[in-house]
Amino acid sequence: MRAQSFTWPEITADTTVVNWGGHERTYAGKQTRAGEWQVTFTEVYSGEIIEGFKTWCNGFHDYKKGTISTFDKYATTILVNLLKPELYTPTPAGAVAKSIKLYRCWPTHVAGPDIDPNSSDPVELTVTFHYDYFLVGDEIETE
Repeated sequence: MRAQSFTWPEITADTTVVNWGGHERTYAGKQTRAGEWQVTFTEVYSGEIIEGFKTWCNGFHDYKKGTISTFDKYATTILVNLLKPELYTPTPAGAVAKSIKLYRCWPTHVAGPDIDPNSSDPVELTVTFHYDYFLVGDEIETE
């Protein structure tokens, strides 16, 4: 699927405060890379993007049967390619491939698209994912 737009995953850092000799010092603690990630897709005429997310969501909770699945059945790893220089001819000077890899990811909200029958504009679908952690660029290659 091709994303129209998306947010960049966030990194937050805990802080540790130490009192030493009457002075307070603040140091960086562990980083957290879990969170929510929002993506807007442009739907294709066949409706396969909406259908794919419906199927994925039914995979973790079948509302008709009232059943839920285990985490390993619906959480997945998503690789997002931000730039693939090899797709451009000629390759832009200094262009470097960049990717984000989100782990244990699944959709938490699939927003119903606004559909205007009088418009020929493409239909956009916004999806929010939860992820446990992510890696960027050269971090991915060293895992």
